[in-house]
Amino acid sequence: MKPKSHLLRVSIIAITTLLLWSSYSVTEAKLLKVIIQDGPTFRRGDVNGDQILDIVDPVALMEFIFLGAFSPGCLDACDANDDGVIDNTDVIFLLSVIFEGDGPIPSPGSDSCGIDPTDDDLDCAESKCAELGHAAVLEDAQGKKD
Repeated sequence: MKPKSHLLRVSIIAITTLLLWSSYSVTEAKLLKVIIQDGPTFRRGDVNGDQILDIVDPVALMEFIFLGAFSPGCLDACDANDDGVIDNTDVIFLLSVIFEGDGPIPSPGSDSCGIDPTDDDLDCAESKCAELGHAAVLEDAQGKKD
């Protein structure tokens, strides 16, 4: 099941009042856009599902791609570079992250559980992260995420 994105427009106004001297004040208002997404949560790059990104993950990915040795529970986690395809570029990307410190790993990253913001044909049927994740993304009027 692919994550569903629901755009919920909420008029949230964050009002900050700065008191200047004793008789003047400046008020700043921000309009925020809230995007709520539902879907299975996972850690990108965590191919074997042990919640740790290490050398075992690209090795397991090579076994999956070239030998069909096992079936990963979360295909989204195998798509390390988040291009919507599981192939040897994901293996190379993981190796460069692990050994050369390249990155960052696309959202949700490998350090915390999250949902896949990318609309692709890959799914996450099984993950040790919570079964259903809810993410709220706050954006201001300029599209900057909080």
